[in-house]
Amino acid sequence: MQLQDLRAHGFEGEIRKGRLVCRGSVKPTALSEPRRVRIEYSLKQLPKVFVEDPPLHRRDDQAGIPHTYPGPRPCLFWPVAREWEASDRISRTIVPWLLEWLVFYDVWLRTGEWLGGGIPHAPCDGKAD
Repeated sequence: MQLQDLRAHGFEGEIRKGRLVCRGSVKPTALSEPRRVRIEYSLKQLPKVFVEDPPLHRRDDQAGIPHTYPGPRPCLFWPVAREWEASDRISRTIVPWLLEWLVFYDVWLRTGEWLGGGIPHAPCDGKAD
């Protein structure tokens, strides 16, 4: 179901060995540059989102990228609060959350201030795993 739904929203993908991998282009606002993203999902795990092109990078004046996991991968929700469930459609939760996150990321790149709120955690250093 997730694959069909993401395809209906312009993503390409496949399922191999029980793992969904989809790629697509997103553009959060008319002023944003398009970004190629990859979404990975396996049952009983949380979706992972990777911004592939252009990749995320940190500001020279800051130690890392706010609200990211190593990779760096956008931190879109707080898993402890169970804000995402397996019954949720990725296209209706993860993708809109990613678009919002990218807006805050673009503002942070320009200003150095993270306006996206969220639960504080250590930022990723901007280097790929």
